[in-house]
Amino acid sequence: MPSGIKIRYRFNDIFNVRHLRAKTKAATEAIIYELQYADDNMIMALSEEELQLALTAFNTAYTSLSLTLNAKKTQVMYQPHPNTERHEDFSLKKFHNRSLRRILGVKWQDRQTTNSVLDKAQTISITTMIVKRQLKWSGHVVRMNDNRLPKNIMYSELNTGNRSQGGQRKRYKDTLHKSLKQCFIQPQTLHQPAKPVTLVTKKTNSY
Repeated sequence: MPSGIKIRYRFNDIFNVRHLRAKTKAATEAIIYELQYADDNMIMALSEEELQLALTAFNTAYTSLSLTLNAKKTQVMYQPHPNTERHEDFSLKKFHNRSLRRILGVKWQDRQTTNSVLDKAQTISITTMIVKRQLKWSGHVVRMNDNRLPKNIMYSELNTGNRSQGGQRKRYKDTLHKSLKQCFIQPQTLHQPAKPVTLVTKKTNSY
């Protein structure tokens, strides 16, 4: 079997990675080999060689249980960096804006700004929707039991490797920290009991 993805985590300050290396309290270490949902199975690997090794092992295990690995439905997925705004994101924004203008009967010749169209439609932008969903999901994970894998991953860092000096590639918790500040929410209050959804919605509307 492959070595898996090694992580270490502690449940205190999610935005402070230094505490994971503290000598006073040892961080919990874990190895993630796979993620399962219903009848789907996702294998995690750091290289193509490890991925192929894992697929071979799983195929052998499935065969022993009289199960078949569907090669046509098996795909290799790559996670882009969280701070990368892809072409699809721009296309989604354009489609959302164009759809609202068509519904409201606003033409480009009317010289209406995107914000004015959103106000007229009494809705929020795609970017704000993404931030809102991110905050709701993060609050859901924070309230999970400590033995849940999503919470372990959210509070963790990789057990190996170093971050280079200077500008860093953004992680999920980096984008979460930015979203909290954009919504005028202090990051250190993330662990406090969740506030009403109406308050969160009001703050994200100002973004």
